[in-house]
Amino acid sequence: MTDAAQRLDTERLILRMFREDDFEAYYAKISSDGDVMRYLGDGQPLTRSIAWRQLAMIVGHWQLKGYGMWAVEERSTGELIGRIGLFNPEGWPGFELGWVLGRAYWDAVTRPRAPAGCSITCSPTWGAITRMERSTLTFSSRTASAR
Repeated sequence: MTDAAQRLDTERLILRMFREDDFEAYYAKISSDGDVMRYLGDGQPLTRSIAWRQLAMIVGHWQLKGYGMWAVEERSTGELIGRIGLFNPEGWPGFELGWVLGRAYWDAVTRPRAPAGCSITCSPTWGAITRMERSTLTFSSRTASAR
């Protein structure tokens, strides 16, 4: 894993590696919230112990694969608000680009913005993924993303 992969900064967000001290916010804002977990896994909130294992798996994915999920931190407050990144653990049905935001941040982060280009050139260690591009990404927090 390179230093460049450990942190990405945008105007409003910081994408960074998860830390142990993120656990309480991760559990309270994401894993234990039934609305947030509705379309993830079995659709149920996670227990503290399962949430801890999930966070450890996210961190370990970076070590084993060289890519993974970042913690999403709101730049203006320093608060952990979600996770985003690339995911493909053993036994998973396929390579995934995914994100999860705490319910309190759905409207603030997903509010429509002026269309803007974005491209990410991926590291050669990311295997078959060499480049991803988008011009506009829109979604509704009121519907399932891919179920």
